Amino acid sequence: MLGGMFAGHDESGTGEIIERNGIKYKLFYGMSSKTAMDKHVRMIFIKFFFFFLFFFFFCLVVLLNIVQLKVKLLKYLFGEMF
Repeated sequence: MLGGMFAGHDESGTGEIIERNGIKYKLFYGMSSKTAMDKHVRMIFIKFFFFFLFFFFFCLVVLLNIVQLKVKLLKYLFGEMF
């Protein structure tokens, strides 16, 4: 897995290739580096935010349906008294 990274050839994955003193280098960053955080944390936050919104509205719809069913049941049991 590390062989492609150490080889430094063009097919060794994504990343910018820079050349210094006639030697090619490929920029590489680990998963917890600042570069990785800058690139990926925003997307993770956006996914979490939309998941939270979906979950919130799903729970709200379920709760409203439960309340409507309780009201219908009370009206059926007690007539128009409720």
